[in-house]
Amino acid sequence: MRRIRSLKSSIRITVAVIGFILYFAAVLATASVSARRLKRDYALSMIGAVKTFDALVSDRLQESEALLERLIAEAPGDEGREIIDWIRNQFDLLGSPDLFYGIDELGRISSIEDQYDQYLGLDLSHIEHVTEDSPVSDVHQSLFSLKPVVSLRYPLPTGDLLVQEKDLRWIIPLARNFDRNEIVDNGQLFILANNGTVVYHADSSLMNSRHNLGFELKEFSDPDAYGLQNLTYHDKRYIACQETLEVLEGWQVYLIVPVRVLYEHVQEIGVQLIVVLAVILGGSIGLLHLWLLRKLSLPAGRIVSSVSDRAGRTLFDPIPLDVAAGTKELVLIVEAYNSLQDRLKLATETLRESEERYRILVETLTDAVFKIDTEGNFTYLNPIFSKMTGWPIKDVVGHPFSAFLAPEYRQSTTDRFRRGLEGDVIPPYEVDFLLPDGGRLSVELNVTTMFGSDGRTIGRIGVARDVGPRKEADRALRESEERFRSVVEHSHDGIMIVDDAFRFLYVNEQLSTMLGYEPEEIIGHEFGDFLDEGSRQLVSRRYQDRQKGHDVPSRYEFDIVRKDGTRRQVEISSTIITDQSGRARTVAQLLDITDRKRIEQEKHRLETQLIQAQKLEAVGLLAGGIAHDFNNLLQVVRGYTELLLVGGEGESDSPHDLQEILKATNRATELTQQLLTFSRKIESKPALVNLNQHLQDTTKLLERTLPKMIEIKLILDQELPLIQVDPGQFEQVFLNLAVNARDAMRTGGTLTVRTEQVYLNVEFCKEHLEMTPGPYVLLSVSDTGQGIAPEDLRRVFEPFFSTKEVGEGTGLGLAMVYGIIRNHDGYITCVSERGCGSTFKVYLPVTRTTRQSRQKREEVPVKGGSETILLVDDEPSVRDLAQKILQRSGYRVRTAESGEKALEIFQGEGEEVDMVILDMIMPGMGGSRCLQEMLQIEPNTKVLVTSGFSGNGSANGTLEAGARGFLNKPYEIKQMLRAVRDVLDT
Repeated sequence: MRRIRSLKSSIRITVAVIGFILYFAAVLATASVSARRLKRDYALSMIGAVKTFDALVSDRLQESEALLERLIAEAPGDEGREIIDWIRNQFDLLGSPDLFYGIDELGRISSIEDQYDQYLGLDLSHIEHVTEDSPVSDVHQSLFSLKPVVSLRYPLPTGDLLVQEKDLRWIIPLARNFDRNEIVDNGQLFILANNGTVVYHADSSLMNSRHNLGFELKEFSDPDAYGLQNLTYHDKRYIACQETLEVLEGWQVYLIVPVRVLYEHVQEIGVQLIVVLAVILGGSIGLLHLWLLRKLSLPAGRIVSSVSDRAGRTLFDPIPLDVAAGTKELVLIVEAYNSLQDRLKLATETLRESEERYRILVETLTDAVFKIDTEGNFTYLNPIFSKMTGWPIKDVVGHPFSAFLAPEYRQSTTDRFRRGLEGDVIPPYEVDFLLPDGGRLSVELNVTTMFGSDGRTIGRIGVARDVGPRKEADRALRESEERFRSVVEHSHDGIMIVDDAFRFLYVNEQLSTMLGYEPEEIIGHEFGDFLDEGSRQLVSRRYQDRQKGHDVPSRYEFDIVRKDGTRRQVEISSTIITDQSGRARTVAQLLDITDRKRIEQEKHRLETQLIQAQKLEAVGLLAGGIAHDFNNLLQVVRGYTELLLVGGEGESDSPHDLQEILKATNRATELTQQLLTFSRKIESKPALVNLNQHLQDTTKLLERTLPKMIEIKLILDQELPLIQVDPGQFEQVFLNLAVNARDAMRTGGTLTVRTEQVYLNVEFCKEHLEMTPGPYVLLSVSDTGQGIAPEDLRRVFEPFFSTKEVGEGTGLGLAMVYGIIRNHDGYITCVSERGCGSTFKVYLPVTRTTRQSRQKREEVPVKGGSETILLVDDEPSVRDLAQKILQRSGYRVRTAESGEKALEIFQGEGEEVDMVILDMIMPGMGGSRCLQEMLQIEPNTKVLVTSGFSGNGSANGTLEAGARGFLNKPYEIKQMLRAVRDVLDT
């Protein structure tokens, strides 16, 4: 800062020449006054700089706001998303780094740049910088770019809110420009947000880290008369000028100068005053004229010359301060002039940049832009106009606008032009331009009036948009809608659209017929009004699960209630869509499957009867072999038992005999269970099956059935993967194929059973359309019989077709086999030649699970006990045997021969009974009713149920009824004791 001396101070120094006595008093007084003036000058400079910076920030924001408000007013489209996308495109053309996004009335993001489209629908209603009322938010970190920004909010006519995230980088050049101009000696300029975060600082690392500098500014004093404050920063004292920006509420601009700088200036002034006073005392009054001339007249003349003579300098070059010759008033004038020059230069540059952006915007638009003077002649055209119409710009500028319009549009356009000049607002309208080749171009004109600086009308500016593509798109859309409407209205499925409250918005004619109502009786009502209670809960639960993102089947079934009260079973397929307003809508197709379900149920019933009939037929064929084996087993049991009874001491080998009896009993048990499983009417569920093991087990039964002159050969792939089949049904398939092979080899032969892994490729599946490519297990059943004639081979799987004699077969065996294999998604073929035997090939798909769970129960010693057990069984021998087993293991046993007797004991001694072993099949009330009565008396009763009839059906039923366990007869001693212990320990 140059030395500043006021005229008043100079006069006082001159007066001091009068008396040497006043020398030192004058020095002190002048120094004091100079110090105050110096501080005031600092204050004016600092406050002026901050005010100027505030004005620049305000101008920049107002310019951006004015541009944005103009773009909002000019934006095409009626939807908030379209307006925001259009504005974003305009700013992208200007190279703006700002981010724009839209927020709907619920506070959710409705529009944003493509790179942030994962935030669409994000709820921002709880974000402070979105919900607060001030138009400019505080500094915050962007949710999207993670940079420090301020948010400017603009309400749109559609009800949406446009948010402009303004990157703070735009303010840094302004602040840095002031900082580099060295407003005051050793001064520091920085800007803080209202929370103390650094917005600008000469040290860029503080900005990048968003350093909170507010906590480091301490010991603020109250502002003095000049608006300056004292503060401590990094343990040093500073004089500070603090101002709050008017536009960015809460932002603080600080300009601080070390206190020592002021003291040094005061000291320098004091030394200068002493020297000046000494010179004055040695000078003469005549020098006063020269001094005044140098301090006033000459500087003022130089200032005038500097302002008027700009030769060799640009318009905005500042006036050097030395032309003021150190006179304070002149220096302030020069500084004020230079400040105005700076603002004018900035405004000029801003205007030039704005004009450049406008030029780039206009010349790069995809629409034609033109200007017309008040006479209706073209004065400007952007390049797109020539490209769109084919007219060279030089052939259009200066010519009437109406000359290029089709004749039928000239008068109406001229009238609109005149009304626009008179101040009327003319909405967009369509006209046809004449092209150089004689053709026409349909465009939409959007024209507005231009005004000069004096407010007078100077012409019109407009935008012409080619509407040909839009009309073509509208036509295609209408055709598409018409096709869609035709498909929907003539669909055999019921089609509906419901809102998020399940209210009908649309139903087609088929759905109206399905429900028995007219369309107007359905629209507006809830979907649940046409369902029964169970279906209503099912549909609501499925919809809620889908909204939560759960995996819900796209198709499921439920019942509807027609107007006449009848019920129909339907299958629904639905999907959730979002309309243009962002609201959820469900589009669904309903198919009436009532008749199909009834046919399927009847088919299932007939198939069940067919399978059962085939089982009975197979059981009849197997009866002879089974009876033979069973009689042999009984013979073993009977013979060894008689030996034990009649043999003398030392003559019989009791352990050996008993072991043989046990073996025969086990074989009889196995045979009985196989026969019971095969002939049961209850269908077993599909399970993971090791095909090799299953074939080996079934072959044991088959060996007792087939004649001895038929050899059974198994060729099994030991690496065979698992398959998912119904064990009972597959056993029936295998036995039917084996019986057919037996009938084909009446004089003997070889039955070969082979398993292997195969992969069916695309070529194979093209020839067998029922199959899909992938891994399969192949089962081949071959015989060496007489073979099948070619004419019969084509009909081998037809129902009721048989080549056997009357009475030997029903003709349903292979038809049933074919049906079972197809129900397992498999495929069966037959290859045969006369005299060469037959081979049936069964393809079954491999399941994804490649291992079979085999958890063997660890053999541990069976513990006994001392509890009291009530044993209920109507067979004396079984009851006595079970009593002996339990008593040998330490248990106290009470017995009952019927359910009635058991209840009598339980009612009298129930508190002493720890457990009940109950047989299910007994005369009288039976086991099931006895179980129910006991559980009514004491719900916590521990009951172990036994039965020799069926393992699956009885076990599931009794466990559901409240029993703690199930034991199938016949059982081993260890098996019984383990089951008893398990029930007691639960």
